[in-house]
Amino acid sequence: MGIFLYACVHTIAKTVSAEIASRSGRSAKFGYRISPIFLFAGGCTPLINGSWEVYVLVVPLLLGIFEGLFWVAFHGYREADMINQRSKNKSYDSLDLDQLEDQCILRGGALEAGRRYGQQELVSMLKRLDEKESLKRFQAYEVTSTILASLIVIALTFADYDRYGAVLGSLLSLIAVSIPISEEIVDARVGYSKNEITGIAIDGQITSASYGNMSFLTLWSMRVISLEYGGVALLGAMVAVSTLLGFLIKESNEKRAREISNDKTVRNEAGVSADRRNWLLGNYLTLIGTASMLAALILGKYQICLIAYVVFECGANGILRPMEIEIAGSRLKGGDAIGLRERIKFRNHSKALLYYSLLALIMWVVAARPVNIAVLLAPALILAILFCLHNIIYANVLTPRHA
Repeated sequence: MGIFLYACVHTIAKTVSAEIASRSGRSAKFGYRISPIFLFAGGCTPLINGSWEVYVLVVPLLLGIFEGLFWVAFHGYREADMINQRSKNKSYDSLDLDQLEDQCILRGGALEAGRRYGQQELVSMLKRLDEKESLKRFQAYEVTSTILASLIVIALTFADYDRYGAVLGSLLSLIAVSIPISEEIVDARVGYSKNEITGIAIDGQITSASYGNMSFLTLWSMRVISLEYGGVALLGAMVAVSTLLGFLIKESNEKRAREISNDKTVRNEAGVSADRRNWLLGNYLTLIGTASMLAALILGKYQICLIAYVVFECGANGILRPMEIEIAGSRLKGGDAIGLRERIKFRNHSKALLYYSLLALIMWVVAARPVNIAVLLAPALILAILFCLHNIIYANVLTPRHA
């Protein structure tokens, strides 16, 4: 019951805070700047009052607000920084066709051998490569941070100081508040999406919703299992290792594609092939991981669930997370909606939680007693498997336009 209430408060808080912050560029920027304060409060509040209500209601409320305020503007700032960096360099519009093509080949662009591209096509491809490189830097920072956080938690746990982990994280969040946003992008707009339900925009919404639901359902299922049988430190270490492994696999595929693209005789759509291969591999890993978790749960082999989750995270966080940002982001681009891709995922998280709460209530009423973990979590994992299958079937979203 405690974990269920925690999930409800956290999910609703991040959804509502993101929607409120996205109403204007000013509110989104203000929310982004003050978001670490909520992270700080979430870590320190239990020191003031360590009651059950604080851990189950107040802490997830504060952390949910932090997550909603932070993510609704983060990728807008990342986009603004990418545009600013591009403007500092030599403008693509000033390059001739041969120079543009050389730039594409040098950076691993997917050019079809023997085809003569127009300037607009080459400039669009270079801008997509800018996005890839920006996401690669973002993921590298995220993976590094995840590993460092995991090591700190493990060290504190073994030293029997794990109760101070939240305090340490809170203090680090204050450093984030003190770091100013670059003057070059502080006044830039942070909304770049179009809020439409037609054309390619709907494809972007479907991609984000499917990935978001799959990750949300599996993540919370794993939290229930790990807190019961493995502990927070073990879960953190598993997430760190699996994310790093997935990141390395994705980078290996893209490196191989860049090597192929440098050979004009064999570079036919190399980048697109790498994207499609990574997308399928990531979803196959999440499918295998989720299906294995479900089987282990039914058989009562809860330790195997932890191992299966490593496989899932390898595909979900290590491979699919940056790809979802790129694929959905490119299809939603063209308007001024703020944080739309993240808000789509948050909305779907809230809907999934609502529907699942109703299902759990029905199961409890029918059983006339609390149901066991396997019965409670099996529907969530089955639904996550369906989303994995959907993503595999929907692999044609990776067209050359979005490579």
